[in-house]
Amino acid sequence: MKAILLIYLLPSTYATSQEAVIESSKETQKLAEYSALLHAVIYDWNFTSAISNEDIKIRIEESGIQQDESELSVVFRHLMALSTAEEEQYEKVPVFVKKPLLEKNWTALKELSIETYAYARAYGIYIEGLNNYKGTKNRSQVTIPAMQQLKREMLKTGNKHAVATVSMWLAMEYSESSPLREINEIEYALPHLPVRSSSDLLKTELDKPTALAWLADSYNELNIPSRALDHGKALIALKKKHESVTVLDYSYAISAANSMDKHDIALGLIEDAKTINTEQSPLQKLILHTLELTTHSYASNFEPLNIIKDLALAIEATDIKEVPILIAEIKEYASLVHDAFFGSDDEFEKALTAYKNAVSKKIEALPFKRQAELEYLLTLKNVFTIRKDNEKANHYRQKFNATLINYNTQLFEFDDNLTSSSLAEDVELEMLRQKEIEQLRQERLGLYNKTENMRSTINALLIVILTLLSSWLWFSRNRAK
Repeated sequence: MKAILLIYLLPSTYATSQEAVIESSKETQKLAEYSALLHAVIYDWNFTSAISNEDIKIRIEESGIQQDESELSVVFRHLMALSTAEEEQYEKVPVFVKKPLLEKNWTALKELSIETYAYARAYGIYIEGLNNYKGTKNRSQVTIPAMQQLKREMLKTGNKHAVATVSMWLAMEYSESSPLREINEIEYALPHLPVRSSSDLLKTELDKPTALAWLADSYNELNIPSRALDHGKALIALKKKHESVTVLDYSYAISAANSMDKHDIALGLIEDAKTINTEQSPLQKLILHTLELTTHSYASNFEPLNIIKDLALAIEATDIKEVPILIAEIKEYASLVHDAFFGSDDEFEKALTAYKNAVSKKIEALPFKRQAELEYLLTLKNVFTIRKDNEKANHYRQKFNATLINYNTQLFEFDDNLTSSSLAEDVELEMLRQKEIEQLRQERLGLYNKTENMRSTINALLIVILTLLSSWLWFSRNRAK
């Protein structure tokens, strides 16, 4: 009978299992689609990119995310809508919130992919803070504690990639308030970060090359160029290994070498960068020309002048309609350097005004402004040195130093009691803590069970004693009768 019943049950059990597998596969596929879409919204929408706003609109429509009622759709709709919620000058993403974002929605994402959850939740904390505080660094009062809590949550999972991802987001927030903590978080994350995967861009966006670039940038900003040069070279080597190196990757090391007056190293890196084929990328060629122009203009002998002139003119003549915001002033910079060497006073002043206006617009548009402000002051010091206007060159040199000291004085106030430990150690420690908590729970449960058993035994004994006593009384009464 049991065998017959089992035979009847098997088909329904198998069918249920198959349905669960199919449903899980659909959710995984949906996660991949929505993750890729969110990545495009964050990194391509309203930016100069191979993916246009129109391309993204088509993908949004084809995905059906606006009509989707799943838990996942709630998370991704919110993040996409928040990404341009406060946008006033440019186009907003055509995705609208339908339901409140609840913890159960995040849980659904976490169960599918902890790494994607870590990235998406950290981004959610960042973009909500950015919107609420109108782009000011005051958001860090809210975003940093929230990300620290998220990091602790990820430590409990034991997933090192997820912890490293949150650490990178924390580093980005610390960059506005605490440079040592920023560097500490990046170094902490670096060994456990992935290399970017084209099939899963969102959860691999914050990868090892990104960490090395941020470290080089941070050390350049702190005026520690020797460390910046080391990380810049490591970045180039890593990206060469994966055949993904670009001209821009050389900029960190070249900038550091120029800061150390090691122009021979900078020029050597430029020659190495020239081996990259830039014929199919006018932007890459433009960046290469700019790096070479900067290096020659920083050299104390300002030679060879014909190379400087040719490079400046080549940059000015480059026909690129949209330049990334980080180098938005690149043509104005080339004109300024050119006129610093070869222009009249009127031409130089005109180029200077154009450069200042371009940088002002750039700084206003950037969420992280400090590096751009420092580069601006350093450029002014440099061009006035070229013009042999020592008074103004000295003025901007002093202003650069004072600004740098002021930034660092403000920032290092947040770095008291800075501790350093490895991510692997923290994960191991968290696993040990959880193990100890579980052991303690089991011990308490065991003690409770022992107590319950003892209570049961005592109750049984009492029942026996009472039964015996009742029997004795009954016999005594009967005998008396």
